[in-house]
This record gives sequence, structure tokens and C-alpha cells, in this order.
Amino acid sequence: MSYDSVVYVQASHSLSSIPLPQPRDSGGEALYWWAPAYPLVLRVFGSSYGGARFLSCLLLIAGTLLVAAVVWRSAGRTAAVIAVMLFAFSPSVFDAHLNLLAEPLFLVLAVSSMRLVSEGRATLAGLVSGAAVLTRYAGLPLILVGALFLRGRQRLVFLAISIAIYAAWLIRNHFAAGQTTGRELRWHPQGWDIVVVFLRALKQLVLSPGNLPSLHVAHIGLFVQIGVAAAILAALVRIPRQKPPRLVLVGLAFSGLYCLLLMVTVALFDAQTPVDQRLLVPLSLPLCFVLGWLLRNQPLLAAIPIAAFFIGTAQEVRTVTLDGIDYSGRTWSAAKVDRHSLPPVPLYSNWPAAIAYFTGRSPMRLPVAIDPHTLAPNTEYHQEMQKLAEDVHAGQAALVVLDDSFLEIPKSGPAISDLPAFNGECRPLTSVVDLCVAPSERIRR
Repeated sequence: MSYDSVVYVQASHSLSSIPLPQPRDSGGEALYWWAPAYPLVLRVFGSSYGGARFLSCLLLIAGTLLVAAVVWRSAGRTAAVIAVMLFAFSPSVFDAHLNLLAEPLFLVLAVSSMRLVSEGRATLAGLVSGAAVLTRYAGLPLILVGALFLRGRQRLVFLAISIAIYAAWLIRNHFAAGQTTGRELRWHPQGWDIVVVFLRALKQLVLSPGNLPSLHVAHIGLFVQIGVAAAILAALVRIPRQKPPRLVLVGLAFSGLYCLLLMVTVALFDAQTPVDQRLLVPLSLPLCFVLGWLLRNQPLLAAIPIAAFFIGTAQEVRTVTLDGIDYSGRTWSAAKVDRHSLPPVPLYSNWPAAIAYFTGRSPMRLPVAIDPHTLAPNTEYHQEMQKLAEDVHAGQAALVVLDDSFLEIPKSGPAISDLPAFNGECRPLTSVVDLCVAPSERIRR
């Protein structure tokens, strides 16, 4: 569970009014920051967290079967067996299906799109690629891949269909929310640290995460990663001389364009884009295509990454079984707030999605000194905080503050509830949650 997860569940009830704030509003606006396809599919499964879990299971099965089918047709049975085992046991893929996110649906649509493009089926490829972009905006490289590999009339048909689907959603956003996607074109200079983060996430995707505390062997995760790297290098040394299947070439092109899109997005559109394992999970598809083809005549080498992925996923299963994950996990248990402990006034919080998940009430986001997406300073920050403090003191609003030190997240400043403007108006709800309300409201409760 995460902010995205709660928004997806809310959007599955109605795309026209999302209670939680999106980055360019205070809540209650039509969906625009996130794409709509996953919430629409989730609606079929009851618009609930339980339905989302069932949907994730179905999508994992569907994605696994699709990978097996498309690789079998392109590179043969042995390559398909290797590719499907890598996909099914991939810790990154498994983690994506654990979370209530759009990635599982996107993987199903992306593998279908790449297969249809490789076969030159322009109409269906355009429809599926358009649906993939409406699942995650990061699906735009699929449209570029189709434009590269299709020719003549097929290219025109593909582009007309896929772009029309995406454009229709943007037009709807403009009229329904006054935004297209909410992103702004603005230069966000990045340091080398983002390159390090990207390479670390890529290493975890390709070589397995390497975090295996249950084995109780020193540096065992590093040895596993070295073994996978050695197997891949050995396969590359013995790379077949024949031309790779068209599906493999399509997958490689998608990988390059997808990584380029991430860099462009972080630098120009959204500085808060997390270049992490979740965002790189679409690259697991080309990885499975390539390794399935490379290792199809070397089953002993293929067993090494398959075993490493299996061990990594088994560790993930054990960890999640013991500790849970995100808002529904053990770490967040100290932050669980009862709905009845909150006053019947508008709420503000530094973790609005967590409060919405625990209580069903959607707080507004606190003012910020710097916009995390554009890095632009908020010149009205102090006035907005003062206005919020006045509303709290007058009983017209309440502030729910999580001390996120329990998440081991570096703090950017003092706790909101410790600021002078809220002095004397905050009391603990739990060991990590404070509620700031008017004195009169506190006496009534």
C-alpha cells in the first residue's frame, strides 16, 4: 500500500472526484496525475483492497502465460521455458504484484504490445499500446517502438490509433480537471547521485536484490549476484551468430527508450520521479526475452539466474509474511489511527494517504516550502502555514502529523506539531501520531 494505491482505489469508485489531493490540487478533483486504466479494471473487481489482491494474482498468471507464449513463438520452446521461469521468479516482478499498483496490468499490456509490433499487426498493436499508456504514462516508449519497427501504412495506422487514445485522455483531463497530466516543463538539474540510484536499481533487477538475511551466510547476496553476472557474461561470450528474433530487438529498443524517458522525466517534468526498482520493473520483460534467447542452448548457465531469482523471491515472501508491506505492514502499525478519534472538521496531514487508508477520511496536503515535483520555491509558504494555524486554533481544521522517524526517513526540518504556530494545540493519538486541534474541540472530545 502506498499513496498511489489509495488513489487507485478511490479512482475506481469515480474518475471524476478523487478525495485525496493530487500534486496540483487540494483534493476532490477529477483524476489527471495518474492514468485511468488500472482503476477502471479494478472497478470490475469490486473497487476494494481485497479485489485488488485477487486482480494482482490474475495478472501475474496472465503475464506469465503471455511471456511463455510470445517467447515460444519467437525463439522456441527452450527459450520460452527459461524466459517464463525468470519472469515468474523475478523478485522485482513479484514485488510489483505485491503492491496495489498499475505495474502488473502494464506488464500484461506491454508484453502484448511488443509481440504485436514484432509481428507487424498495426491495428491491434495501436490499441494495446494506447491502453498501456493509459495504464502508466511511462508506456509512451511503446508508441516510439512501434513507430521505429513498423513501416509505411502500418506505421501510420499504429500511430493514429495509439496517439488518438492518449490524446483523448489528455483532452478529457483538460476539460475535467484543468490539467493534462499535471506535469510542468521545467529544468531540474540532477547530480550523480541519481545515476548511482539508477545503477543500483538496475543491478537489483538484473542480478537479483542480493538481500538474503534468512540464509545467515556472510555476503551470500553478493556471491549470488556475482554468479548471475558471470552466467550472463558467459552467455554473451557465446552469443549466437544468427540475428536475434524480432521480439528481442523490439524489447531492447523499448529498454533504451524507456531509460531515456526516465531521465527526461526526472530532468524536465517531475523531479520527484523515483528511479527505483518499481519504476524499472517494465525492463524485466526485455530482460526475460534476451536471456531466454541467449541461454536457450546453455541450460546449466540458465539455471544460475533462475535459481538466484527463486531464492530472492523466496526471501521476499518470507519478509512480507513476517513484516507485511507499506501501510498494511508491521512498521506502520504504530501509525494506525481510529476514525472516531478525529474531529469532524477538514483535516490536513503530512501523510494524507496513510490517514485515508487507516480511517477512510482523506486529509488535504500540508503546504510545502519547495514544490517536490518542480523544485520551485513556494513564496506563499509562511502565509499558508499561518493561515492553517489560525484555522486549527479557530476549530475550522485539524492537523494529523506523523513523526516519520519510525520510517527511518531523514527529516527536512522540525516536526510540524513542534512549530510555534501550533504550540500547545497538539496531543498524541499514538506513539508516532499527533493531533493538533482547537482547545475547545479538545475539551469537547
